Amino acid sequence: MKTIFFIFCIFGAFLVSSCNDDDPNCMCRAFEDCIDDKCVLQPNAFYLGTTGIKGYNQFFGVLENSTCRDTIMFDVQPNEKFSLWFNQPPVINTGPAVFQKFSDTSFAMITAIPLCESYHATIFATIHTDSVNLRFNFWSPSNDPSIIRDSARVTLFKEWK
Repeated sequence: MKTIFFIFCIFGAFLVSSCNDDDPNCMCRAFEDCIDDKCVLQPNAFYLGTTGIKGYNQFFGVLENSTCRDTIMFDVQPNEKFSLWFNQPPVINTGPAVFQKFSDTSFAMITAIPLCESYHATIFATIHTDSVNLRFNFWSPSNDPSIIRDSARVTLFKEWK
């Protein structure tokens, strides 16, 4: 019994000693793999601030107007589902819900939670192969969505630039 315990202790010490603070194999974040001693993001993974996000078909950009200036990530998922991540902080997923489909690539949606100074947004999205055009109409949750407080347009791209 002591022999088995001793073997387990030696094996455990070997595992612990093989990992140190200088070894990138032990320093990779979630959604990263160590390849050739470098941390490499997994496919369809992205970090918005310090929050790791795993998506399906992601587009990136900066929404900028008088109401909001924020890095965003829009994820086009199967079955006409979408995620819209804002780096406010904290990083939030507004969970936009489609309320009208104009075509296979054009949708109107609304945010499930407030963003950018506590405004909700109606979002019109046109999805292309390498980009997404978004138009935001911001409205106060206490008012009618038809009363637009501000608007913005942004084009998001497949690669973060």
